[in-house]
Amino acid sequence: MRKLIIILMLFFTTSSYAASLDEMIGQMVLVGFDGKSADTLSAKALVKDIAAGKVGGVLFLGHNIGSQAQVIGLTNAFQAASASKTLLTIDQEGGRVTRLKPDIGAPYLASAKQMTKLSKEAAHDKYFETAQYLRKVGFNVNFGPVVDLEVNLNNPVIAKLERSYGAQPLQVSQYAFMFVDAHHRAGVLTALKHFPGHGSSAQDSHTGFVDISQSWRVQELDPFGYMIGWQAADMVMIAHVFLDSMSDDGKVPTSLSRKAITDVLRGQLGYEGVVVSDDMAMGAIAKNFTAQVAIVKAINAGTDLLMMSYNKDAKGSLGAWVHGVIKQAVAAGQIEKQTIINAYNRIQSLKNRLP
Repeated sequence: MRKLIIILMLFFTTSSYAASLDEMIGQMVLVGFDGKSADTLSAKALVKDIAAGKVGGVLFLGHNIGSQAQVIGLTNAFQAASASKTLLTIDQEGGRVTRLKPDIGAPYLASAKQMTKLSKEAAHDKYFETAQYLRKVGFNVNFGPVVDLEVNLNNPVIAKLERSYGAQPLQVSQYAFMFVDAHHRAGVLTALKHFPGHGSSAQDSHTGFVDISQSWRVQELDPFGYMIGWQAADMVMIAHVFLDSMSDDGKVPTSLSRKAITDVLRGQLGYEGVVVSDDMAMGAIAKNFTAQVAIVKAINAGTDLLMMSYNKDAKGSLGAWVHGVIKQAVAAGQIEKQTIINAYNRIQSLKNRLP
């Protein structure tokens, strides 16, 4: 009898810590906000959503950056809103894609292309300096490195912006590893982007539909394979590009395709970590799908962390609205509860690695 009581006590104690469906969904939501102050309506609503467990991550864009003190004020406010860790994310790749500028105290960071002129050790030092600064001002995720191959030299969003480490998969992977390792040493997580490779595109998925079916090469998967094998893939970000060999039905971009995420990334490459969408507000998605349809497709394809910087149709706060879309889809049987549980478990495993 005593043994039975102990077993029951352990069961109920363990069960009391189980996350609710609402909380699990909340961990999958990563949203942007308006303004530069914690006192704006948007920031206050986001703090409320984080505290309510409806949001697990925050995206900072250029319009959110003012001074160093202002950034720290925001990151402190968002992190203090919840007892659990919130992912505070930013794009600080270097070169043209740099949200935190030297004029507010951030170290200068060159583009990926320029970094290849340095030794790998020197590049590591530069990335470590940046990662330390990110940690200092409150960020725990840097959305980089870019592991796209420089296939098309006229690519407007990769090559033209010097975001690639080059055309050779091994070199790209080695410099990307320096980026990741340097950030890990500073306590910052990273995300490889943009799976399955954006380097051959002739258009920018920020503005509209991008078809890479004729230009994409299978070698563009190699950097992802190397980094996964080297245990250097905290997250993988999925591109909003169309590739006919990785499309489920019709003109479905890889970010919404189960063939791309579940079959190729997880099945073929053996990736078991967190999959994060690129911004669902980008033109490639927003101009071709309603947000509700895109969210459901992305999650069913295998996305764990849903990123959305803005949505004109959102009623109330963006975070609560995205949370509601997912919750309603689960209730309607459009998303299986086990899919939410699997995503939640992967996100929690990732967050447990934060200092």
